[in-house]
Amino acid sequence: MKASILLYVAARPLSVLTEAITDHLRLHLSRRVVRERFSIHTAEYIDAPEDVVEKVSAALRLIRQVSARRYRRMIHDLRRILVSDVGTSSYSFVTKMCILDLQIVRKKSYGYVALILVHEATHARLYHAGIPTWQSIQGRVERLCVREQIAFASELGEVGWGGAAEMIGALERALAVPWWTEARQFETRLRVITDSDLPRWLIRAWAWWHQPRTTGRK
Repeated sequence: MKASILLYVAARPLSVLTEAITDHLRLHLSRRVVRERFSIHTAEYIDAPEDVVEKVSAALRLIRQVSARRYRRMIHDLRRILVSDVGTSSYSFVTKMCILDLQIVRKKSYGYVALILVHEATHARLYHAGIPTWQSIQGRVERLCVREQIAFASELGEVGWGGAAEMIGALERALAVPWWTEARQFETRLRVITDSDLPRWLIRAWAWWHQPRTTGRK
């Protein structure tokens, strides 16, 4: 492990430990298949998981067909893809895993899912290069990931993919919205958990533990 990543872990050991435990628990409670040279996991509560797996597989095939170089990098930088009801997609460097939100996979096209995979694979590439997402550079990192999505969407347009121009427009507008802040991510995840069947006391405990530092927990 690179020194920069070790320093990042040392600066937030409890957060990294919590992430590791959560990731491994999710993996333990998931179904696993291998498609397109990736290990694809689906949360055990998902109905018709084969539909979810096929959507993710189609997205991977699209990336491979349009950008073979990008696909080879993804194979190198990512080990697993997990689909779960998490509210927002993310990359976990602890398990080298891309976590896709179930609702996005269900509702969006496989082209859109491919864009999400490109975004999270860029995070994976940066971690692999020894560039963790420190809070001080998070805005720059997220913008770089979106620019990679725009580059991929442009390649889609070059091969005649319908709707590529709309994708690019939406991504360019997204660059103006700082969705990566702790407060925005906390709000998104809290909405998902609040709409779940979890006990209210557990939701309150989760909110207290995960609330952004600016609101008082740390």
